[in-house]
Amino acid sequence: MTILSLNRRSVWTLILTTAWVLSTATTITAQTAAVGKFENHVLKDDRGEHKYVVFVPANYKADRPAPVILFLHGAGERGADGQKQLTVGLAPYVKARAASFPFVVVFPQCEDMDGRLLTSWAADTTDGQRALKILDDAQATYKTDPQRTVLLGWSMGGYGAWSLGAAHPERWSAVVAMSGGADVEKVTALKDTPVWAFHGAKDKLVPPTESRAAVEALKAAGGKVTYTEFPEIGHTPFEETLLNDGLLRWMLDPQKAPAELTKQPILATPVVAQPPFVPAVEIPQAVGIRVGNDTLHALSYAAPQLVPANLLSGRLGDMYDSTEAAGRQFSITFSGISYNGQLERAYMKSQGGDRLLIQLGLRNILMTIAGTSVSGARHSAQAGPINIGIGHNGPVWLTLDVTPTIADRRIKLRYNSSSFQIPPDNFYVTQPAGVSVQGFGMSQERVTSSLTSGLYGSRNRIENEVRGIAPQIVRQLEDKLNLAVDAGPLLSGLWPLPVYAPQLQVWPEAVKIDDQGVTLIMGLTAANPDPFSPAKPLKKAASVGVLPEMVGQDKSLKVALAPQILTPLTGMLIEENLASINLLDIPEKSFARLADPQELTALIPDLARHGDTLQTRAVLKLAAPFEAAAADSDLEFHLPNLLVTVSVNTNPAEPNWQQCAEFNLDIRQQVQPSLTKPTFSRRDVQLGWKPNEKVTGTARFVEGYDAQDKTLHADQFAELFRDSWSKWTQGGSSAESVVPDIAFGNVKLRMNDFSWTAPVLVADFQPAGIKITNLSDEPFTYEAKGPQSGYGGPYTLKPGDSHEFAIPYPLTYRRRVGNTQEVYTLVSGSHSEFRVPKSGGTPRLFQALTP
Repeated sequence: MTILSLNRRSVWTLILTTAWVLSTATTITAQTAAVGKFENHVLKDDRGEHKYVVFVPANYKADRPAPVILFLHGAGERGADGQKQLTVGLAPYVKARAASFPFVVVFPQCEDMDGRLLTSWAADTTDGQRALKILDDAQATYKTDPQRTVLLGWSMGGYGAWSLGAAHPERWSAVVAMSGGADVEKVTALKDTPVWAFHGAKDKLVPPTESRAAVEALKAAGGKVTYTEFPEIGHTPFEETLLNDGLLRWMLDPQKAPAELTKQPILATPVVAQPPFVPAVEIPQAVGIRVGNDTLHALSYAAPQLVPANLLSGRLGDMYDSTEAAGRQFSITFSGISYNGQLERAYMKSQGGDRLLIQLGLRNILMTIAGTSVSGARHSAQAGPINIGIGHNGPVWLTLDVTPTIADRRIKLRYNSSSFQIPPDNFYVTQPAGVSVQGFGMSQERVTSSLTSGLYGSRNRIENEVRGIAPQIVRQLEDKLNLAVDAGPLLSGLWPLPVYAPQLQVWPEAVKIDDQGVTLIMGLTAANPDPFSPAKPLKKAASVGVLPEMVGQDKSLKVALAPQILTPLTGMLIEENLASINLLDIPEKSFARLADPQELTALIPDLARHGDTLQTRAVLKLAAPFEAAAADSDLEFHLPNLLVTVSVNTNPAEPNWQQCAEFNLDIRQQVQPSLTKPTFSRRDVQLGWKPNEKVTGTARFVEGYDAQDKTLHADQFAELFRDSWSKWTQGGSSAESVVPDIAFGNVKLRMNDFSWTAPVLVADFQPAGIKITNLSDEPFTYEAKGPQSGYGGPYTLKPGDSHEFAIPYPLTYRRRVGNTQEVYTLVSGSHSEFRVPKSGGTPRLFQALTP
């Protein structure tokens, strides 16, 4: 259990997970000449070689000093590969803005994998001192500005920023500390250095009180310190800071007062790539997804935005016909046939019997016949392009009957049949262009009339041609169904540890259709938490057994997740040696007493013989995977082997730590999953630990430690641990995660419920809706319409009241203002406010200040 914050990306945004491409190029091609680059370097000293990376901005000139940032990463990026420090924190955001980011950035890597986390970058540690040497090495290579040298750190690096900043205040033009803390007695050394500290109020790994205490101590000393706390953010305030031009401008000129952070950067928000997804563990039958007919209907509104742009474009083979005129036989060839059209509407419905009905409303289909040849004995004609129009007066419906199946972990749509009929009033044929004739009695007028009337009479054949491309359309739709689903935020609400919430993807295993909807059973793949570790064989865990009946047969969207997945997932962390933490690094401070020499001497009486020189260390390790199961009507977590290892050192001048004793703890505790709705648009899943923990324990001396007094007070240790555990779980450490809306084009679905229905956790999603609130002192009247309806209303909204529309699609809002119309498109899931502008004036509609 190390203090690491992964970017807990949304589980439920059903989009392909972005692949992380690590930029380590040392040369720039002509195509990338305007983009900054990451360059690899090595520092050599008496301890060996130490890899680090430098970002060189696009506008860097060797004869012009550039501003520089030293970035200190978090605990999860420790190692010696010289690359992992680029996966979390500043580097992904620099890469996203590589064309414009103005700083040289130096990225050292902490190599100590066993030391305390909160002090690994401290000024008196080897890694802290090496970071400064690496900065010196980089500044000897690149022309940098000593008057614009910024120290920036996050999490473990946030502690390092406070420590290195206070130890060497003269080196820094500014210090930026994110999600960290400090020795409040030392921060006063920074009183003449501009400091900006950031913290999330919902940080479960490093409490915001850590930053607050450091800031208050520096303020009391007269320091130039600014503190920004984000009320709804956890441990990773990256998008609020590292993508914000307000912070960037301040770091360039920190003597100015920090500007208010803008909600979005000045430039368009770049896409920040995520670490690579390296499969480590597969868990069959882990998730069930129910897509009911109501949800299928809601998603139909998004189909025009989601289907491929070329869905209704392509070419057909030549068509042949024959006719008789004036006793003569003629052969007709239509060649160079192409078509192009639009999908205006769609409708999907499960019909039962393994059948899914897909209706596509096609509009403005233009079929072009490039050339027509008419030939007969001693008579012939050629005609130029002829256009056939379909759906110009309204959509013409193509109905597809398909059967969803699963093959090779992909959803397949087996084509069964199709129907397509063109109403006579929604069909036209243009006269051919450039008609030429050969033979007595043939005329341009007669050929033109015959071809036009013949094509009008061939409407059934045109319908057959459209039906003929139906299998191709089904194949294209099939590709849109095979999506890699990131299962992060929902799991992070279930995840029992405060760290290392894993990256997850799901894949289809089975499908079942009834007359109310479709149920998918999904397997789950977890990524290796260290994507840069040596490749290992993919492990396949036992099936956790989610079945279609566990999801139900509702018409809405439901997702069922088996908590038993925690066993193989936490087992993966144990195998990767990532499930340990020094007790002094746990946010709940009362755990520190279990590492205190006096307290431990009472629990291990043999330690008394070491006298006042005794130093102790206690490390907590998850030695066996989490277990989750139903306990009566509740969900219970079981930690069958939580191991606390106590080590001792009796010579502070030359530390030589020796393991002394081990306390094996068994913990059982029930949890209560829940959903909170703090605002109209926000949904948080929580895992509330109930105050009924049961902790038992045993103890033994470690082999090799020669104890003279063999007494170990395991029961007292377990009781002290239970007390600290209770304070930790009841003091705000409940797992909580924001669950974003599921977005399909312009349609959004929002979580409406989250509960434990043994043996699975079930999340229910409903249309996100649209809300309008009147914050003015006067009523106002407006009209509204959906994408496929006329205006409804008028609706009158009184001061202080709200209107909510339980719809999945955008709404067009219209209000008469004098002689003009105020018209807006209100997107699905949005909240708008009718209020007076900040600058004053008459009330109008704005996006809600609190989403």
